[in-house]
Amino acid sequence: MDEAKLVDDLRTLLVDLFPQKKGLDAVAADRNLQDAGIDSMDTMTLMSAVEERFAVKFERFEGSYFDTLGRIAGLIAEKAA
Repeated sequence: MDEAKLVDDLRTLLVDLFPQKKGLDAVAADRNLQDAGIDSMDTMTLMSAVEERFAVKFERFEGSYFDTLGRIAGLIAEKAA
C-alpha cells in the first residue's frame, strides 16, 4: 500500500471522526496527534475506525503507536502485507 495515500485517507478519517476539532485536515504525517488535540479516548475511537476502514486488526498495546499519521500508515501497510 502507498503510505502517502494512507496518510491522506487517515487525515480524512480524522476529520470525519472529529469534526469539532479544527485543523485536522492539515495535520502533517509526522505531527504528534496529541499536539493536534487527539486525546487517549479519541485514539481508541480512531483505532477502531482504522480497523474497520482498512480491514486490519490491532493488538491493544498497538494503540500506543497511534501517535502520528505516518506511523499509523506504516502499521496498516505492515499488517496488509
